[in-house]
Amino acid sequence: MVADLDDGAGGVALDADDLSAVRDALPTRDEAAKIRAHVTAASAKQSRATGVGPSLPSPPPLPPLGPAEAFMARTLEVRGFAARLEAMAAKAGVPGDVAEAAGRVRAVTEACATVRGSEALRTLLAAVLRMGRLADDDGSGGGGDGVVDSVAKSATSTNAAPATAVAPAAGFRIGVLARLGDVRSADGRWTLASFLVDSVARARPDVAKAAADLARCVRAARRVDLDEVASRLAAAERAVARADACAAQLRDEGDSGGNGAVDGVEAAAGRLQAFVAEARGALASARVDFAALDAEWRRAAAYLGEDAADYASVAELVERAWPSTSGQPGGNGGTAMLTTAAAAAAARKQPPLQLLAPIEALLQGFEVMPAGSHGRALAPSRSR
Repeated sequence: MVADLDDGAGGVALDADDLSAVRDALPTRDEAAKIRAHVTAASAKQSRATGVGPSLPSPPPLPPLGPAEAFMARTLEVRGFAARLEAMAAKAGVPGDVAEAAGRVRAVTEACATVRGSEALRTLLAAVLRMGRLADDDGSGGGGDGVVDSVAKSATSTNAAPATAVAPAAGFRIGVLARLGDVRSADGRWTLASFLVDSVARARPDVAKAAADLARCVRAARRVDLDEVASRLAAAERAVARADACAAQLRDEGDSGGNGAVDGVEAAAGRLQAFVAEARGALASARVDFAALDAEWRRAAAYLGEDAADYASVAELVERAWPSTSGQPGGNGGTAMLTTAAAAAAARKQPPLQLLAPIEALLQGFEVMPAGSHGRALAPSRSR
């Protein structure tokens, strides 16, 4: 069974926890030497008992190996077992890790594209701009009906900008969206945020529903830790590099003697080489996914009127956590120095997905709209 652990067809399927337990059970160099000495002595004793070899006085009986030592002894009989085990660990963990990480990157890319293409968001940003101007106008726009009518007018406008145009956010920095909840009505019962939700829900329930859907999309994207995703991909790339080295070791052991076809070394090396090629292709695709996210993120920043230079870009984050030289033999020290310098500069900036935080703040009220709200009865004004 031990020899067939890495057999993709009829071998024993082990998960990551099983492989970790087996790896922990492998003998150290000293343990291996003692086990080999014990097995050799036991074999010599058996030979004398059966009349094979010279007749010598019988030594004291040897104690039997315990279950753990017997397993260790069996692993020592299999050529390249440690290398096969290392390869199995990579094969068990890398494909799932890479697929999950790439899926999360694509989800964030889709969220950035959805923000740019959302007609509901354009409508809300225009309403915020109009509402803010009228709420600050003590002369003509202070009345509640005037504000509500203006917000409703923005919400029902059919002159929405196309997705390629600059968003209505060009009239203000999107950071103010997170502070709408700080602007309260004169009696303290309303904020501009809740007032907006109520007004839009009554004037355009379809926009309110679309805003709730977009809120969930943006929140899910904001919860993705891109640094952790890139770090996992870097770890997967290192595991693939180790698997490639294991394949080379197996090939060397197959060439060094014995029958590689019989003991499975050649077959194991072949399966491992195929895995390495497939895994490296998946990792290359993940880098392409990150590049696509960086491009879409930059487009979203421009659309929202933000300067991308105020943020650490996705590309900078990836280069810090998953350098382009990782997993490759002879990584360039100069590149590592440049990466370190870039990482230090990026650390002083906002993380890239902070770009979506004000949008999340604007939209979150639409997910749970209070029943029986009547925005027309209250006029927002700045609390003193």
